[in-house]
Amino acid sequence: PYVALIVARREGRRVPLWLALVVASGAAVGFALKHYFIGVPLLLELWLLVCLRRHWRPVRPETVMLLMGAISYVLAIVTVTPGYLQVSVPELLLAYGASGAPSLNYMIRPAQPIWVLILCAIVLQRSVTAQPLAPMTVAFLIAALGFFLAWLIQHKVWPYQSIATTGFLALAMAMTPVDASRQAFTRPRMIAV
Repeated sequence: PYVALIVARREGRRVPLWLALVVASGAAVGFALKHYFIGVPLLLELWLLVCLRRHWRPVRPETVMLLMGAISYVLAIVTVTPGYLQVSVPELLLAYGASGAPSLNYMIRPAQPIWVLILCAIVLQRSVTAQPLAPMTVAFLIAALGFFLAWLIQHKVWPYQSIATTGFLALAMAMTPVDASRQAFTRPRMIAV
């Protein structure tokens, strides 16, 4: 929903205040799951800035809600669970730092070849249709990039860390037939494979 909200902003569509707040509330909780996920809303915002240029507004209901969520999360940790920062974080840094992939080739699991296949399918489909990707597809790819960066920065071999990247790439791939159908008599041949 947050990606769709950003796409609506990019396209200049009116988004009801209540909807922006509800979507951003859910996104704030999701992005708070891991601090590494901060790259996703930042990359989407950067894309929105590049697309809208002078019409871009940093203060919108969803950005305010995300910021409020982040501040509330930090305040809750500091006030409700101060031991987390004093005890748990040092322990986590020790345990988390002791585990991880010695090199990038250890991080390659079944998900990563799937990422390559999905990207190849999208490129092939685009070359067949010879038209630009729709904003929703681009936004899904940008979100996938944000989750990919989180996966890369964490540098672990835990399969669950690949799920978000795989999911957003799959959503982008699912959008390519929609992109292709925008042009008359174009069939999404490559993506079907």
